[in-house]
This record gives sequence, C-alpha cells and structure tokens, in this order.
Amino acid sequence: MKNPPLILIADDDADFLEILSAKLLASGYQIAEAKDGVEAIQKTKSLIPDLVIMDIQMPNVNGTEAVLEIKGAPETKDIKIVFFSNLIYPWPGVKK
Repeated sequence: MKNPPLILIADDDADFLEILSAKLLASGYQIAEAKDGVEAIQKTKSLIPDLVIMDIQMPNVNGTEAVLEIKGAPETKDIKIVFFSNLIYPWPGVKK
C-alpha cells in the first residue's frame, strides 16, 4: 500500500469528481481521476492504485466492462474496486 494510499476515482460527472476528490484529499489520500472506462483501465494499469472507485455508466467503456478487464489482468487483479453509482440495477451493458 502506498503512503498515503492512492485512490483512483473513475466517473464521467465532473462535479462528482471534484467533490469526492476534494473530500478524499482533505482526508489525506492521494487521488487520480479517470473520466471514462478506457482511461480508468489505463490509469489502473499504470498507477496500480490501492483502491478504485468506479462509476458504472460512463462513455466508451462502461464501469462494469472496465472492472472485468482490470480483474482479468494479472498485474491488477488484486486491486480493490468499489462501484459507486445511482443505478437500481448495477450490471448494464455487460458483454460476455
């Protein structure tokens, strides 16, 4: 674990990113941000954060698909990921 821990926030809502980033920075965490699923995958693989907070509905690659790719890669499979969304049914767009 990094000191302080690094949290990647993946969300396409700029206001949410700003608010959550400010709160976590004030609590002593390092923060990285991603604005869509593609960027979330790239930053997760390059930064190896301690935690990813992932929205589900995002452009390009949705959060569910991004998590499946992150968890499918040996170097990122053990990273903790929390879905943070306002969806009633959290699994839209999963392609198998």
